[in-house]
Amino acid sequence: MGCDHDPVPLADPSDRPAWGLVAGIACAAFVVTASCGSDDQVSAADEAEARITGAPEPSRYDFAYGSSGTEVLDCIVGNRQFTGTADLTAGVMLVETPAVEGTAVIVTEDQAFLSRDLFATDAVPEEWLMVEADSPADGLTAVLAVLGTDLGAYARPGGFVASGNATASAALDTAASVSALDPATIPGTETDGFRITLDPDELDGDAEDAVVPVVDFWIDGNDLVRRIEVHPAEPAGATGATGATGATGEEGTPGWRIDYTASADRLDPTLPTADAVSLADVDPGTLDPPPTTPCELPAG
Repeated sequence: MGCDHDPVPLADPSDRPAWGLVAGIACAAFVVTASCGSDDQVSAADEAEARITGAPEPSRYDFAYGSSGTEVLDCIVGNRQFTGTADLTAGVMLVETPAVEGTAVIVTEDQAFLSRDLFATDAVPEEWLMVEADSPADGLTAVLAVLGTDLGAYARPGGFVASGNATASAALDTAASVSALDPATIPGTETDGFRITLDPDELDGDAEDAVVPVVDFWIDGNDLVRRIEVHPAEPAGATGATGATGATGEEGTPGWRIDYTASADRLDPTLPTADAVSLADVDPGTLDPPPTTPCELPAG
C-alpha cells in the first residue's frame, strides 16, 4: 500500500485499485459459513481470526516493500522497492529507496517531506518538498506521477504503511474464504501461512468487473504477521501459492509484498521544515522524475 498497478488511472493519489490497498478497505462483519467450503477452510478461518485478534497491535516495525510484475515495469517505473520504519506511537515513518542516499520520505499525520533527490535536478528548490493535507490537487497528481503509485501511495500526510496484523485483520473482515498455506521461514523465523480470498461484494466499485484480491500472510509464533502478499485471484484450477514465494514471485504477476520485523527504537527525527518548500509554492509542471539509467528490455 502498491500496490496501484497499471493500467488503473488515478485521479486522486489516495485512490488505489481494490487489490492494491487492502488495509484501507471498508470493514464488514466476518462470518464463516458452510458456503466457505470445507471443514479445513472453516478451521483455517477460525485459527487465523483467533491469532490476529488475540495479538497486540504492533506500533513500531521495520518493513521492506516490493512490487512484482514484469521486467518492463521494473525498467520504466521507479520506486517499486523501498524500506522503512514506522513508529505509530510517535506518529512518524521514515522511508529509504535505492535511488536516494539517506532518508527519502518522512511521513507524519499532517505532513510528508520528500527528498529533492526523488525529482529531477533543480525541480525542487529546497532540500525537501513538503506535502500537506491541503496541498493542491494538481500538485499531488504531479508528485504521484513522479514517485509512481507504489511509493506515492504512502508519501503523503498520514500515509503510514499499515502493520501486517492490521492488514490481515482488515482482509479477514471482508473474507469470502480462508485457507491454509504451507509454512515458511521468513527470514530465519518459522511462520504459518494463510490465504484470504476477499468477497467482491464487499469491495468498492463494480463487483461484477472487480479484480478480486487475494491476501496471503504468514504469522510467527508470537502471532505477529511477518509477511503480507496481495495479488489478484488466480484462475480456476490454479494450484495457488505455497511457501514464502506466493504469486508475487512469478514473472508477470501483478501484486506486492511487505516483510515486517519488530523495531524497538523510538523515532524522534527533527522535521526539516526550515529546509523545505511547500508543494503549494511549486509549479506542478516543473516536477519531473530524475534521469534514469537505460536498461535492456526483453525482446519480443
